[in-house]
Amino acid sequence: MMSKTLFFLFVQICQLYLFAGWQLVDDFEDEDISDWSVDFSGEEYASELGSISVVDNPLGKCQGKVLRIDPSIAEGGISNMIAALRFPNEARIRGIDGRESSFYFRIGRPSVGGNPGVADFSFGLSAVESPSTFSDYAAYIRSNTKGEINVRDQCSFPWFVPVSTSPQDVDTYYQVWFVLDHWDNTYSVYLKGGVDFPVITEVVVNACYRKENYSDINTLMLITAGGESMVDGVLTSRGQDPIYVDDIYINTSYMDIWGLSRDCDGLLDSGNLVNISTRGRVGTQDDALIGGFVVEGQLNRKLLLQAVGMELEGVDNSLKLSDPQLRLVPMDSQDDESTHILNNDWGDESNSAEIIELGSEVGATVLEEGSTSSAMLLELSPGAYSVIVDSSTAGEGIVLLEVYDTK
Repeated sequence: MMSKTLFFLFVQICQLYLFAGWQLVDDFEDEDISDWSVDFSGEEYASELGSISVVDNPLGKCQGKVLRIDPSIAEGGISNMIAALRFPNEARIRGIDGRESSFYFRIGRPSVGGNPGVADFSFGLSAVESPSTFSDYAAYIRSNTKGEINVRDQCSFPWFVPVSTSPQDVDTYYQVWFVLDHWDNTYSVYLKGGVDFPVITEVVVNACYRKENYSDINTLMLITAGGESMVDGVLTSRGQDPIYVDDIYINTSYMDIWGLSRDCDGLLDSGNLVNISTRGRVGTQDDALIGGFVVEGQLNRKLLLQAVGMELEGVDNSLKLSDPQLRLVPMDSQDDESTHILNNDWGDESNSAEIIELGSEVGATVLEEGSTSSAMLLELSPGAYSVIVDSSTAGEGIVLLEVYDTK
C-alpha cells in the first residue's frame, strides 16, 4: 500500500514557521568552511585563481554571514572554479519510489561600481563524490553574465530552459527551491525574488537531470567561470565579479516549498503568501494527500481551499481523481471529529456563489458548475490546521490542492 503523501503549507499572517524535516547544511554563521573543497580548470588562463570566503552580508538590509565566491581572473580563455560540499549521510537524497526531496538556498549578485556585477555561475546538486565538471551535475540552475537565469533540462533542446529574459536584480537575494524525484531523475524549480518573482513561483516542472545517476545525491556543487570566450564572434567576459550564497537547507523526506522561506537577520520571511498549491496522486485511507498550514496573528482570515479533480489542466482525464473530497482538521481538536469540516462537492456549499466570485478574484482554478471537485470558503481563527484530500469513492487519480488567502 502506498504511504501517505505529505507536504506542509503556510498561510502568512505575521510569520512563516519552519516545520521539522528541513536540515541546515550551512548558514555560514560559524565562519567555518573547512568542509568545502575548491578545484580549478583552465588554470593556464588565470592570473589570479578564484576563492571562497565568509564575509558580512553586503546585500540589502540583511545582516549575518554569507559565502562570497570570487571567480578566477583570466584572459584568453576560461578558468572555472568548482566549489563543493559533501553532505553528511543523514542529509543525502536517496532514490525511493514515490518520495520527493527538497533543496533550498539563497543567492545574490551585487552591483559593482554602480553597474550590475558580471558573474557567470551555476549552482546545484551532484551524485558524484568528487565532482569536477558541469557534466557531474544532476540538477542545477545557471545565471549568465547578463543576469539571465536558466534551468538545465537534459530532456529538452536547447538544454537550458530560460526562466526570465530580464536580468536578475542586483543587491538582492533570490530564493531557490529544488523539488527532486531522485527515483525518476527529475526535478522542478521554484523562485522568489526581485521584480519578476515577488512570490514563490514554479518556473520549471519535471526537468531531467543532466547526469543520470541512481547513487545518492551527496554533494552541493557551485561552478563560477572567469575569463573570456568568443560569443557570436565577439570576445566576451565570462565573469569577473563575486556572488553571494547563504542559508543552504535540505529536506530528504518530502516536497516542501512553503515551509522554508528565509529573509533577513536569520528571521523567517514575513511577506504575504497569497497562494499555495500542490498536486499528487491519491486514493482513499492511507493514500490520502495530507497538508498543514498555520494562521498566525490576532485576526481571523478568510481562506479558500479547493481540491480540484476534473478541472485540472495538463492531465489526461483518465488520470484525474474524479470525485475528491476535502477535510479540514483544526490541530488543537483533531481527535474531536465534530470540529472537522468536510466537503465532497463544492456546489453543495451554501456560499458556492462566493467561492466562484472570490476564486476568480484571487486566480484559483475555476470550478465548473455541477462538477465533483471540492471547495471551502471559511473564516479561520489563528491556529494550526491540517488538510486531507482523498477519494470519496474507491477511485484513484491526480488531484490539485489549492489554498488561497482571499484578503
